[in-house]
Amino acid sequence: MEHATCEIHFTDRSRLKLLESSTATVKARMGAMRETLGSGETQRFNRAMVYKMISPLAQFHRDYQPLDEVIIDSNSLEVFSQVNFKGVQAAGNFFAHPAYIDGLTQAGGFVMNCNDSNDLAVEVFVNHGWESLQLYEPLQKEKKYKTFCHMSPGDNRKFHGDVVVFDESEKIVASYKGIVVSCSHQTETCEAN
Repeated sequence: MEHATCEIHFTDRSRLKLLESSTATVKARMGAMRETLGSGETQRFNRAMVYKMISPLAQFHRDYQPLDEVIIDSNSLEVFSQVNFKGVQAAGNFFAHPAYIDGLTQAGGFVMNCNDSNDLAVEVFVNHGWESLQLYEPLQKEKKYKTFCHMSPGDNRKFHGDVVVFDESEKIVASYKGIVVSCSHQTETCEAN
């Protein structure tokens, strides 16, 4: 069974330039999400809470538990996270460790499974990869990262989103285009939230 395929392309930085032009808007939204925690419009989860909540669906090896904090907006299906790779035991020789690549996308699945409208006894959302990943800087174990993602309904019970990754200096270091999570039926009724 083939789970995934990959093609590597060296591209220009046009997508980075486009993302940089919207950085102020994304950062403002991340700030607004943190500010509305007190009113209940958004919810915050720490590392232990994130992986305990998702444990009925999936068991993550310790190397694949990099989310320090997740803040979600259940109404808009927006999420931002703080990611820390210090716990990853990076055996092997990788340009970007698989745990880093996976960890930067986890918040998109978390917002789908743990938003206020979802009932995990009925709907479970599973990550099916992404259309493209661009790394603009090497990912480093010593650095902390922030991600922002907005999931939107698509066809065939699938939701799509793009992820922007910032380093500690607020510089965009990576982006994922077309993350896909699909409803895996606990029942056959996976609806757009």
